[in-house]
Parts: sequence; structure tokens; C-alpha cells
Amino acid sequence: MPARPRDIVRQVGAGLVVGITGVIFAMTYGALLFAGPLERFLGYGMTITLLALLVGSLVGFFSREKAMMAGPDSNSTSVLASALAGLGTAGMAPGDMLHVALAVVFCTSLVCAATFRLLSRPTLANAVRFVPFPVMAGFLASTGWLLAGGALTIITGIPFTFEGAARLASEAGPELGAGVLVALTLFALSTRLPGSVLMPVVILVASILVNLMLASALCPGDCDPARWLFPTPPQVSWLPPWQLKLDGDMLLAVVGFVPTMLVVAFVAVLAVMLTLASLEIELKREFDLGHELRVHAGAAATAAALGGMIASASISRTALNRRSGGGAVAAVLAGSMALALLLGANQLMGYMARAALGGLVLYLGLLMLRQWVWEVRETARPVELLQILLIVAITARHGFIAGFGAGVLIACVTFVVTYSRIPLTDLATHLGILRSSVVRSSTQEEALARYGERTRIYRLSGYVFFGSANKIDGMFGERLAADTDAVIMDLSKVSGIDTSAVTVFQRILRRHVDSSVHFHLVHGPSVRRQMESLGGVAGAGKSLSFHDSLDRALEAAEEDLLVRHEGEIPEGTQMLTSKALDWRSPFEDYLETREVAEQETLCREGDRSDEVYFVESGRFDVLKQVDLEGPPVRLAKVRHGALVGELAFYSGAPRSASIVATMASSVRVMRRDALERMRKERPELATQFDHMVIRSVAGSLKRTTQMVTMLG
Repeated sequence: MPARPRDIVRQVGAGLVVGITGVIFAMTYGALLFAGPLERFLGYGMTITLLALLVGSLVGFFSREKAMMAGPDSNSTSVLASALAGLGTAGMAPGDMLHVALAVVFCTSLVCAATFRLLSRPTLANAVRFVPFPVMAGFLASTGWLLAGGALTIITGIPFTFEGAARLASEAGPELGAGVLVALTLFALSTRLPGSVLMPVVILVASILVNLMLASALCPGDCDPARWLFPTPPQVSWLPPWQLKLDGDMLLAVVGFVPTMLVVAFVAVLAVMLTLASLEIELKREFDLGHELRVHAGAAATAAALGGMIASASISRTALNRRSGGGAVAAVLAGSMALALLLGANQLMGYMARAALGGLVLYLGLLMLRQWVWEVRETARPVELLQILLIVAITARHGFIAGFGAGVLIACVTFVVTYSRIPLTDLATHLGILRSSVVRSSTQEEALARYGERTRIYRLSGYVFFGSANKIDGMFGERLAADTDAVIMDLSKVSGIDTSAVTVFQRILRRHVDSSVHFHLVHGPSVRRQMESLGGVAGAGKSLSFHDSLDRALEAAEEDLLVRHEGEIPEGTQMLTSKALDWRSPFEDYLETREVAEQETLCREGDRSDEVYFVESGRFDVLKQVDLEGPPVRLAKVRHGALVGELAFYSGAPRSASIVATMASSVRVMRRDALERMRKERPELATQFDHMVIRSVAGSLKRTTQMVTMLG
């Protein structure tokens, strides 16, 4: 399908805007890279950064975001420039110094390419998604701030720094006002014209007006063209890697820059991944970070082969390209400007008005500040907005990396403070309300209800660290020994615990080592080692027990309570305390006796349910296989006098759980045919048996409902 004229105009306009912006910044970075002792070779510095811009303009063809723009990055350039500045003290001849500098740039690009490729694995690349939103928003707002500050530098030629603020205020002339006027014009017309038309038209019209003014009599006598137009850049010079000449001493000098290369690689990866993650928010889409890093690895390797700097994704120019309606074609047009300058067409820059391009960059910077500071205030919490503003302030003073580091630090501190305020216990009750799965007699149930309040139960969740652990310490003050017999602390849902939190638990145990309080600790696999280390607390052995499930801990606490109050509890079982004692002898005529060995299975989950069992002696666990790979879950523990298997027996459904003897036991068995015979021979006895089953089922449902309600 042939391209429409409107699409061509949009791509050309976007390419013009992004290309001019990229060329300006590339030349700025080139001057920064070859400052100081390398200033005499400025043409080579321009070549290095323009090559990065040229290679970066092709990234959109391989990226999933066709508007993607890459080029020399301020953070990487500043790190490398500060290192190259030390060549002036090495005592090298100027020519040797140039070859060493170019070799360092070449090797740095190769190291960055290898690093990008290594980190392109999904598990590593996706780590950036864990960066908190305030950090990302602060990164985007900082980009807007630096764009606005860079715009003032473009317009006036004065670096926008804290130190240069006074100079900017005193030396800025009418050209600054013209740039602000361009920005205001863009704001005024942005609701009437699309950016793809508005931006190139405003730049073109503003540049024409400035050139006409300078050529007319309207220009005052002190009207200096250098204040209104960009200077013609110096002729570029190229020395490819294969033409570098390095002797032994020069090679050693290059090797000495390896730490710097690694730092640049780290900074570059951080900047690229942050830029990509920020672009996800800006463009409202998700990137395949591994793919994008592989694209950057290819771009860095290509730049290295040409002797250029690495090309990093640029959030400002990518957003500028996208908002201008451009894509990969516009990026190539932008790259063609870099190629034109490399081939010697550098005189064209001398006709571009500073106020035109600077006003456009100022407009874009203020637009991003409005979006990520002013508009975010409506949805962000005050603490998040404060984080964003702090990141912007630190970035403005110390750069992107410092701003990011401070942002992550602020986010960590905020998280710790906020998480410390979240309730750590999602369950706080006592044994009088929450019971184990053990089926007990009515008299034992009454005792547990009467004395259960003296056994406190807490279930913790989340990650336990020093902040949340101190809240646990506050729960176990000196008053605990006065009104508490035992404490059950369930940590099975805790995802992890740090060493400082373990010391808090040790302090709690030491505080109560001489009291009668018994601690039952439930641990999961994630905290088993840390919890079991508490057994080393002096004197804690007799007052500390470990359990692998809350149900086991509840059972142990119940047994301790029943033993403690044994003299106050009358003996009784479900069967023997029923009102049906007068028919026990005729009822037994319909039962069979079966002996069950320890660990023998009485019935299996999924079996036919043609029998119901009365536990005459011994104990059984009712087990349900929930996870095929894990151990079965205990639904109930029954002992002498209990009735089991009644629900499946009456419903006719397959067994829903297995029943396993935990010790040598004896049961009385009623078969389905025996029940049918009893209904014919003794219907009143069968009716009483039905009532007994109904009470048993009601008790089971009550225990199950209570457990689900409390633990769900």
C-alpha cells in the first residue's frame, strides 16, 4: 500500500524534530567526552557520538517499538569522560593519547554489548519491573526537568546548573524570551493541531523569522547572530578501530581502564532498563525486555565495530518521536542528519534558530513535568508525590543515576515504614474458640471451652523483619505470664524471616523462660531452620515445642490443658454417655469386632462405603490427600467411643478420606446389610441409631465450619 502524503509529511516532520535534537545532544556529548587534554581532538569526539546516533537511529527497525530512538547517553558519557580526563596526567604524547582514548571507547562499547547480551535472559531482564512506581514516575519527571534545563542551555548556550543559575539570570537576553514564546505557542496550538504538523511548522517558521530578523534593519546593533543561531560545528574526523596503533605501554594503559568499562556497562544497562520500563508507562504498553536488550547488544557491537560509543535508548527522543507521529522511518531520517554531518554537511546547522529548537524542547520538558508531577498528584498518595519530587531534585543536582539510587533508597525506607504498620497477625484467638481436628468427648469439649482462653493463638503472615518483629515483641509483655498458660504461634504462612527478627523471638523466650508459659511454634519449610535455632536459647527446651502444622500444635496444647485440669474433668465418650445405654446389648448383636494394627488403614479414600465404625479402643487419623506430591492433611483424630465413616455410609458415596490407625486399635463394625436387618427387626433401635448419626454429623460439620471460618 503506497504511503499517503500525510504520512510522509508526518514522518519527515518527526524525523526533522528528532534528528535536530539528537544531533545537538550528540555534539554536546562529543564535546564533553573530548574535553580537557583531548580538546584538540574535538572532531574525533564528534565522530564517536554521531556514529552512536547513526547506529541508534536503526534500533526502531529491530525493536518492538518502532518509534524507539537510541544514541549517546549522558550518564555513560559523563562516567567515561571523567575517566578519559585523567589521560592528561599520564605523560603521553598527544597522538598516543588519542589512540588510547579511541581504544578505550571501542573496548567499552564491546563490554557493554556483551553485558547487554548476558542480561537479556528473561529472569534477569524482568527484574526492573520490581522498581516501584514512584521511582519510575520520578525518573520520567526528572527527564522532563532535564529536558527543560537542556532547553535553556540550547537557547542561551549557558549550562543549566545550580552554579550557572546566576549567570543565566544575568546574561540571558531576548533570545530566551523568544524560546519561551515558542514553547507558549506550542501549548496554545497543541489542542488544535496534531504534533506531527505543529512541531516542524513552528520550528521552521521560528527559524525563518530569526534569520529574516538578523538580515534586516530590525536587528539592533548589538544583535549577535551567535546568540540566535547555532554555530557551525567543526569538521569531524574518523579513525576506525583497525587503524589504531598501540604499543605495549599504550595497551597497558587501555587495560587500566577496565574498571571504568565495567562501571560504564553497569550504568548503561541500568539506564537502558530504566528507560524501557519508564517507556512502558509513558507509551502504555509492555516491552519484551530481553528482546530489547538483545537489540541494544547488537547496536553496541555495531557501534564498536565503527569505533563509536554505545547507543542507549533515549526516553526523551523516543517519546518525542512517538508524540510527533514518527516511527522507524522518522528515526532513519533523523539518523541521516548524523550521517550528513559525518560526511561534511555541517554548515546547515548554522541556520537553525536556538529559540526554535530550544522552545520545542522546553515545551516537551514542561509537558512531561505536568504529566508526572501535576497530574500524578490526583492519584498518588502524598508520600509517593514527595518521593517523586525528591527524585527530581536529586536528579537535577547530581544526575540520573544518583536520582535513581536515592529513589530506590527512599522507596525501601518507605516500604519498611509502611509494611511495619500492616497488621502482622491475620488470626488472633484462643483455644476456647479454635480447636484441633481431634474428636473429643463432651466433657473434654466443655473443659476446653472453660479453660481455653488461657492458651493464646496467633497466626503470622508475610515477611517477618525487624520492624514487624518488634510488634510481636509488644504482644508478649510481662503481663503474659500472669494470665496465659500457653502460646501457639503459627508461622507456616510466613514467607521468610530475617536474622534480626529471630533475635526478637529469642528475647521473648528468655523473658518467659522461668514462667509456666509453654510456646508452641508452627513452622513451614521457609522458616524451619531459623525457628529450630530457637531451641538453643538457654532454658527454653522445657517450654518450647515445634510442630509442622497448626492442627498438631492445637492438639498438643489441648492435651496439655486436659492433663493440667485432669482432676476436674469427668470421664466420658460419645457412645457411653449417650441416652442409649439401655439398648447397648441388643445393639451389639448387629456389630462385628475388628482388630486394627498400628499404621494399618481401616478404609481408603475412594473405597466403597458399606461400613460404619465405632472406635472401641485406640486412635485413628482421618486423612485427606489434598496435594498429590505432598503429605495428606489430617481432617480429624478420633479415639475410643467415636463414630467414623458415617457420612459416606449414609450417602452411599465413595470414601472422601482415609482412616489410619495411629496405634493398635479395636473397632466395632456395622455393615449395610446389618443395618437393613435392624430396621426390620428393631425399628425403634434403628431410629435411635439414626439420631446418633445425625448428632455425630452435626458435630463434624460444626468443627469443619469453625475451622474454615477461623482459618479461611
